Amino acid sequence: MSSYTLTLKLGTEDFQEDILSKRLEMGRRIYNICLAELYKRYNNMRESKQYKKISQLPKGKDRNKQFNELNNTYGLIEYSLHDFVRPIQKHFENNIDSFTA
Repeated sequence: MSSYTLTLKLGTEDFQEDILSKRLEMGRRIYNICLAELYKRYNNMRESKQYKKISQLPKGKDRNKQFNELNNTYGLIEYSLHDFVRPIQKHFENNIDSFTA
């Protein structure tokens, strides 16, 4: 199966390109900050005694349920990330809305 990508130049003016570049850079920074925070939380979870105990259990629904509870405990769910990014987004609120952040 073939796939193709069509690349077209946007008909923008210089000031619009500057605004777009600035906003993309802000989005990249927010993404990297969130990614670093998630890695930190994930590594903390993996070092915990609970994680090591759960990982020794046989695979199954009970083990998955315990892992999900552990994810909630360490804030590795989408909604805890929303709480984390909210104050960061306030710093960029003139350029990036909350849904984009």
